[in-house]
Amino acid sequence: MRYPLVLALLAVLLGWSADHPSSGSEPPVRAGRPEAEDDRQDMGTVYDGDPGHPWNRLHRLLYSRTAQNGEVYTQESLEPLFLPGSRFLAEGPSYQRAVSFLDDFLKEKADERIKDPLKRAVFQRDLWAVFSATVPDPQRAYRIDDTGRIMATDRFEDPGDAASTVERRTSRRQLQRRLVQIIRRVALKPEEVAALPDNLAQAVKAGAFPDAFDPNEEGRTFLPRDLLADDGSWVPVSNLARANEDLPAAPEHARFTRGRSVFVVLLHMPEGRKATAAFLKKMQDGEILQLPEGAQTALLRRTLLIDGSGALRESPLTESLQIRVYKKQDLGIPSMFTLRREDLFAGRNGGLRPVGGAETSYFDFQTRGGDVFEQAELPRAEAVMQTCSRCHTRTDGREGIYSVNTIYALRDAGPSTTGLCSTTLSEESQRTIGWVRKSYTWGLLQGLWEAGPGG
Repeated sequence: MRYPLVLALLAVLLGWSADHPSSGSEPPVRAGRPEAEDDRQDMGTVYDGDPGHPWNRLHRLLYSRTAQNGEVYTQESLEPLFLPGSRFLAEGPSYQRAVSFLDDFLKEKADERIKDPLKRAVFQRDLWAVFSATVPDPQRAYRIDDTGRIMATDRFEDPGDAASTVERRTSRRQLQRRLVQIIRRVALKPEEVAALPDNLAQAVKAGAFPDAFDPNEEGRTFLPRDLLADDGSWVPVSNLARANEDLPAAPEHARFTRGRSVFVVLLHMPEGRKATAAFLKKMQDGEILQLPEGAQTALLRRTLLIDGSGALRESPLTESLQIRVYKKQDLGIPSMFTLRREDLFAGRNGGLRPVGGAETSYFDFQTRGGDVFEQAELPRAEAVMQTCSRCHTRTDGREGIYSVNTIYALRDAGPSTTGLCSTTLSEESQRTIGWVRKSYTWGLLQGLWEAGPGG
């Protein structure tokens, strides 16, 4: 039985009962003058050259925030600027504006205004991201071992709407119902998803970035030419125990995005692919080897899409790429690219832009605390390149291979295990899709999808 879908359908019915009584290269963070978000005409023309185009207006409504001092903020981000517990889009003017605009968008069939498959794909991923952010965060599952110890595992349980009030669930469901209708309307056919451009390959072909690390310019972002080549020096890796349980290689990243993206961990040895294979063979046999000087790791993030039948599809679109170069047994020198929508649509460098060391962002990966825009005074945004150290720094001080969290697996049974094994992009995509299908968030989306406009 499809338990997440059954639970979601119940949630949809409960939401219906409650709702119907019988009868953001530019700076990543930018402030604007104190006006309503949708009145801003200088906040970008992401999907069309006309700022008043309904796709641009909807993007502004969902991807900009107003601080307590009235200033409107936007940022070029892969994630929405709010949390599941935020008041944003759940109550007050932001909720009322969004629901009203979504109604007009649907009534006027504004989804038909743009036919370009690439723009429709990115528009869907943006709406899906907002939908996912309206559902409470999944929590790590725990188990009790034979000795009575409480042990963490690599699995995550989605609390669904249990943590929300009835009023919050009602307003959220109103918003979610409308988002899903548009997500469904702009969905591509399977062959259209497969035909989307490989923007990582486009970026490599453009030749705008160095293709190798330069020790004399450690802060300069570089883009390897053979990152996904079958015979290249980079090898996708996972933890053997995690792979045997069909779990994603980077479960924390999958949890944060609710599985909307596929995360692929890759390993590169300075001596080439054979040296990487030999390293992995020893790691797979249980031996923990320290990374040699010059070794590199990468985290590639690619887009999942929902096709017209409601099925999950892997796409060739790259959203971000993070690389670390290890000089010694350290945390590595970071290098990062992220997607800029307007560059992608214009065909500039595959839409990938380097992330500067001083760049800041709100609500990026592993955002902590509450909604900063609901605080009396807006704190400074965090430097993006410094966020990784939160989870990759060990309390015992060990770095190098020990900072690569993929070597650890928190198993459902038995002790935690360490080690690495090779995998493929396709395998990681299927593991992520399998993970998503078991989540409440996906079941809720599918329930609203199948319920149709009246659901």
